[in-house]
Amino acid sequence: MDTFKISKKKKIVFFAANTFLQNDAFFPVLLYLASRGVETRIIFEIQSSLKAVKSSTSLWSWLNKYAGDIVCFEGAYRYIAINNLIRKARKIYYILSVIFCKEAIVFLPLNKTRTNSVLDRFSNVWYYHSYGGFDFTERWNMNTGLTSKQRKFAEKPKPPKPIKAEFFKKIVFLTLDKEVFNKKYIWDKHLIIPYPHMQSWWHGFMKDDPPRYGKREQIERSKFITILLLRKGNYIFEDGSDVDVLLDEIVAAIRKHYHDSLIVLKPKYGQDGKCWLDDDNLYDRYKDKNIVITYDTLTSLSCKTAFAVSTGHTTGNYYMLSRGIPVIEYCRYSEGWRDIFPKETSIEEYGGVSVKDIKSLEACIKNIMNHKIDLAKLKEKIGYKDIKPDIDLF
Repeated sequence: MDTFKISKKKKIVFFAANTFLQNDAFFPVLLYLASRGVETRIIFEIQSSLKAVKSSTSLWSWLNKYAGDIVCFEGAYRYIAINNLIRKARKIYYILSVIFCKEAIVFLPLNKTRTNSVLDRFSNVWYYHSYGGFDFTERWNMNTGLTSKQRKFAEKPKPPKPIKAEFFKKIVFLTLDKEVFNKKYIWDKHLIIPYPHMQSWWHGFMKDDPPRYGKREQIERSKFITILLLRKGNYIFEDGSDVDVLLDEIVAAIRKHYHDSLIVLKPKYGQDGKCWLDDDNLYDRYKDKNIVITYDTLTSLSCKTAFAVSTGHTTGNYYMLSRGIPVIEYCRYSEGWRDIFPKETSIEEYGGVSVKDIKSLEACIKNIMNHKIDLAKLKEKIGYKDIKPDIDLF
């Protein structure tokens, strides 16, 4: 375990969030700066967070190529006590390493922990807020406005208490909805890098260093069809229309018009860290060698996706739309979800298509390649602007 050498050259220490969604939105900034020679260290708190990153072949290959050091505080042994000791020892070592490196720029998830409290007393700390969708304010207002009955149905915790302003001095927003935070935070300095996966410098990065895909079929095909799957048992699904039912209908509709095209399934892990569908039972289910499962990042999949079909309201829709890729949202929403969110989905406001029945889905898939996304109009709607990251911004 090497500490940073003391020098006047700025370095990055990125403390990954425990949820992949937050990390995924920030990695384009991290990789871009690292590819330009900025020394970078990435630290994971727990093994499950690291595992989620490793599951993406393209992302993991990029990080190994450009990041100088990737560590995880938590051990990978069978015994919890040993893992806890390793976690504490590594955390102390690396925190001291960062504190004594005065040129380190530290990025931390937007929450207050003992580790964060220590680091922001001694280091140049930036807290990051990242969200890949275009509808953060709408979702925020929806979650904070839930009744106790709705909160119980959606299994949502109570909104957090307001956080004192002095807790967060500097914030980098990887979204454009910073206005919602005026109700909760006050900061001395902020930086907005809106939707890094949409930025021209990130597209240039992927052009120069294309994604590496984990499945042979993905490598061999120039284009494929991507299906975005939500978790099984999600409360948004109508009874009898869970994700497995929707997937069967989507596959049948696609095969009616695209007989031999490669279909790539992008699932979400369940709360237990597992997925209901895997490589072992996929072929038994469809008897189709041109259907594969992948956990690659959405930004990587978007490079080869001809069109996408999702099984509901998810940020994955926005990743695809932001690259001009047509997206069909196919879902039959539950009464409980409609009570929370009466319009059910926002996808059509951003250029996507929403359908609920199999005949409409088949007709939509038949003509989907004629559906064009007006990126200029989309960028104007979300207030997008190009921001090129530079280490001196921090």
